[in-house]
Amino acid sequence: METTKQEKWNLSIFDQDKIKALSEELKIKPMLTKILLSKNLDTSTDALKKFITPDPKLITDTHQLSTQTDIQTACKRIETAIRKKEKIIINGDPDADGISGTTIYSAAFEYLGIATDFDFPIRATEGHGLQIRIIDNAIRENVTLIITTDCGSKDYEAINYAKQKGVDVIITDHHVLGKEKNPAFALINPFTIQEKTLFQGLSGGGVAFKFILCLFNYLKKDVPQHLHDFMLIIVTFGTISDRMSLLNPMNRIIIKEGIEKLKETKKEGLKAIMKVSFDRNQDINARNLSRTVVPRLNAPGRIGNPEQGILDSKTVVSLLLTGQGKKNEEKANELIENMGGFKKASQKNNKSLNTAASIDNINEKRKFITSKIEEEIDKLIKIQVDPQKDKIIIIQGKDWNSGVIGIDTDRLKERFLKPAIILTELSGQDYLKASVRSIPNINIYKILEKAEEKFKEKYKEPIFCMEVKTEKGFQKVSAFGGHSQACGFSIHKNHIPILKKLLNKEMEKLDEKDFSYTYNIIDKISLAHIGPKLYENLNELAPYGQNFEFPIYYSQSCNISGGKVFGNRYQDSKKPHVRFVVSQKSRRLKKTIAEFKTVGFGLSEKFFNLKSAQSPNERFDVIFFIEKETHPRNKQSQIILNVLDIRKSGKTVDSFNRQTDEIDDDLSEVPPS
Repeated sequence: METTKQEKWNLSIFDQDKIKALSEELKIKPMLTKILLSKNLDTSTDALKKFITPDPKLITDTHQLSTQTDIQTACKRIETAIRKKEKIIINGDPDADGISGTTIYSAAFEYLGIATDFDFPIRATEGHGLQIRIIDNAIRENVTLIITTDCGSKDYEAINYAKQKGVDVIITDHHVLGKEKNPAFALINPFTIQEKTLFQGLSGGGVAFKFILCLFNYLKKDVPQHLHDFMLIIVTFGTISDRMSLLNPMNRIIIKEGIEKLKETKKEGLKAIMKVSFDRNQDINARNLSRTVVPRLNAPGRIGNPEQGILDSKTVVSLLLTGQGKKNEEKANELIENMGGFKKASQKNNKSLNTAASIDNINEKRKFITSKIEEEIDKLIKIQVDPQKDKIIIIQGKDWNSGVIGIDTDRLKERFLKPAIILTELSGQDYLKASVRSIPNINIYKILEKAEEKFKEKYKEPIFCMEVKTEKGFQKVSAFGGHSQACGFSIHKNHIPILKKLLNKEMEKLDEKDFSYTYNIIDKISLAHIGPKLYENLNELAPYGQNFEFPIYYSQSCNISGGKVFGNRYQDSKKPHVRFVVSQKSRRLKKTIAEFKTVGFGLSEKFFNLKSAQSPNERFDVIFFIEKETHPRNKQSQIILNVLDIRKSGKTVDSFNRQTDEIDDDLSEVPPS
């Protein structure tokens, strides 16, 4: 399928004298200094040292979490709940970040002796945010305090509904604030602080973690070490899953410490989810957690529905809490027993492993649903999209599970390298749900906000909203939230043509350079210089992740061979990924100097197009990450290349060989300078 992808390869240029001086001052290898300088960090020696080794005090720092007034108000209200033996309901967002915040609150509140329950929106039908249904359930149970996590900053109507019913709502969230004053009892959100702070880069789980530290301080209690370690592990999941910036030293130290605690944990629930997610010899690091544990934490929230007997986010929280406390374990077992049809683990009596295996099974169902939607999208693109003309890719389908369309939207964005929106119309409903993703240079949240403002000016009502059922009939509530790169909304079907016009007008204002998608390459490297030692050296700057990706390297005049397509088991018609072999030869040595197995995600089409047109002596340039992979059968680890892009070589083979001949004949692992 033809796309309009325009990837640029940008090879970083460094001042070699500066590299040498900084490397000596920092006592690190020049290749690591290059990585640091490529990220536009403060290049003073002191600042770079703090980036490499963040201050552990950042973990417990809470002074700019939110306004002191709101923190004090929220803490005082919870203190009252403790004194009066009130029950608290937690309304989490149904993703791994909302799960993280909910798990943190549940564990901490049990320790404090607070009766706690938790619930999540049914994502396919309710979406995100503070739910009227959960408020009505609280009223029926005589609960007068709800705490949100990872949601609520713009849920004005739901908060006002709760207030009318005598329910106090404490919002704890990390999303951008709306322009109206939030009517919550207290609002814990780092964006209530006017100046820019590190706290504004926290995940929703990060805000929950910091707020618990504030609460214990207010109550003049010490956080026990076991609880602190557990919360640190959980907030690590939330930070990684919500793609929070790892240029932020607060996130870096949280993940660094959280991963160390995860490696040591004896908590039954955590060990179970790790067992079904990780191979025994696989490195436990941020990159691997994002590919293994995080999708499994997310899956039940995407497609779960207790009314249909499908495990949802509540079961994930219950699993994570298992082994953390007696009441939490009892609640976990109760939820687990109430849900039938588990995919059994090998240990018949191990409930945690059975639950983890069931969550893994839900992730498989999620893959199936996602793949089927992707197949339908392929057909709709030909009808609904003009790839050459459209500056934003908009696809509208019917009866797609709105909990998974974010994954398909992400793929659509990657495919065309343009902002993308997927809308799903559910049978019998007037409101459609939408998932939105953007490319690095375009803040799609602000563009949608401008479109909403224009609509309000003309029609005197919000464009992003939906109707929900309450005890007194249907009520309209706002339905728009997210970040610059990822957000979502609901919209009445009659307003879609107007939205498209408004969005197209806003997109036309953007410069063409905003649509450029660039691979920033750290260095050129011979394949002969790649090996375990280089991989370990690069990991000295871990964690890698959002905004601090594992470094991209560039190798010239390579041979490519093999080619085996793959995808998940449900991608029958189109396997998007490819495994192949990349090698380099030396003319002087008259032999292959290095050869690596590679994986190219989303590259199968491009790989076979290049290979089919390949002339006998043609060589290719490749850009890649260096990774370590564990073989599924023999459990042996090997270095592989994660190839991001391939091009026909820009230089002649002879020219390359003259450069290659300068490599040491012993072909030892010599890192790039």
